[in-house]
Amino acid sequence: MKVFRTWVGNNIIGPDKDTVTNAVMVMPFGSAVPKYRDDANNIVRSSVFYLPAVLQLPTLIILIGQKSYDSRISGLKEYLPIVSSFMGAKGSDVLLLNLAEGALKDANW
Repeated sequence: MKVFRTWVGNNIIGPDKDTVTNAVMVMPFGSAVPKYRDDANNIVRSSVFYLPAVLQLPTLIILIGQKSYDSRISGLKEYLPIVSSFMGAKGSDVLLLNLAEGALKDANW
């Protein structure tokens, strides 16, 4: 794990003396389809959702929209949240918050 973390820090997301992080990774988070309680659970052993924890990097998860779908349970139009995550180098927590705030303000949310 340490070798992988070092490689990511040197090649993808690492510290920057001027901006705290030299990159921010924006990734989808969650499912794009409804999850019903009567459906069997699919256990995922490896997923992009585990990447921030494995890399020990700060991550911010925010709601960025919604998608309508016809519920097979209620028969009504329901809304599924569209969620995204922002990941940066160690110490970029506040930068990620400011980035998300700016993105949501620009979207008039």
